[in-house]
Formats: sequence, C-alpha cells, structure tokens
Amino acid sequence: MRFLAICCALILTYACNSPSKQKTDSTEKVKEVVAKPKTIKPLIKPDSLLTFRDSLNTEQGVYIVEDFSKMKTLFSIDDDSVHVINFWATWCGPCVRELPHFEEVYDDFNEENKPVAFHYISLDKKKRYKKKLFKFLEPRPFMKDNYLLLDKKTDEWMTFLDPKWMGSIPMTIIYRGDKQVIHKGSIKQKDLYKKINNFFKE
Repeated sequence: MRFLAICCALILTYACNSPSKQKTDSTEKVKEVVAKPKTIKPLIKPDSLLTFRDSLNTEQGVYIVEDFSKMKTLFSIDDDSVHVINFWATWCGPCVRELPHFEEVYDDFNEENKPVAFHYISLDKKKRYKKKLFKFLEPRPFMKDNYLLLDKKTDEWMTFLDPKWMGSIPMTIIYRGDKQVIHKGSIKQKDLYKKINNFFKE
C-alpha cells in the first residue's frame, strides 16, 4: 500500500490529467513526442490572427473559446516569430510550477530582441475560472496572450493537435513557419530556451 501511494505521488508530480479528457488511456508517459521539427500546414498570414481574435468573447483580457475550430489559426501563423503555446490550468500543480521558467525565457528573448510569441491556453473549468483564473493572471504580466478553452469535444481538438496526446498537462507546442515540436509534461528553463532558440538556427 505504501509503495502504491509513493507511485501515485510521483505521477502527480509530473503531469495533470485534464478533467474534460474523453480518451481512456491514462498511462501516457511524459516525454517529448516529436524529436525533430515536423511540417505543419496550411500556414496563415498574421492578419488572420487578429480576425480570429475579434470573433471571440473576452473577459478581463482572456479570450473565451467555446468552439476550438475558431482558434485553429493560432497553430499555423506564417510570420517570423517562434510561437510557444502552453496548455495549462490553475488546478494543475506541475503547470503552475513551470510558469516561472516561461517568464525567465520570455525575458531572455526580449533582451536578445528575438521574435518569440507566447500564448497560454487554460483548461480551467467554466464554473471556477472567474474566481481562479483572473486572480491568478493579475500578478503575471508576462502571460499576455491568454485563452480559456471550454470546448467539450476534446477528442476532436486533441486529435487535431496531436493524435498521441491523451490530455495530460502541461503540454507545450513550439513552432515557426512549417516546423513544429511538441513537449509533453513539465519543461525546465534551459530546455525551453534551447527548444525555442533552435528555430533561429535553421
């Protein structure tokens, strides 16, 4: 019994399962899915990003997304920036603990004057986001582009993002142009910096 309790604690340390998860396999390992950048298509011009944002409701600076299809544009912007998209939630301990790494890397690339755009997609529950999410974001100005994903058709949008993703968070997608890498589970500051900076070396 003691051994089982220790194992459970270790699992919770590394990843959280989304409460809206529809798939049944809960044994997903925390690992990087894509070892090399892979091609993603089609690419969309940057002005389309503004158009898709205009179609969403906002509350206290957070875009509310009830239909994932309206935000697919976010995953294929064709510009010079490296886009970093982090899936997280206020109830996910590993997610919250890794956010300072994103803040440090955000500051690093700002100082280096390299174009990196960070986007944060929260999977917080609809009933609690007004009390939890907005309050959480207030002291974190580095989290500028925020989305609350409430689409319950999880099988559809998870398959669109990565057919192998079972819904565990945190999960981070990094892409530039038609190249992309996906990291599942928590990520350290140096690893996040390296994965992003690799796109500027190509």
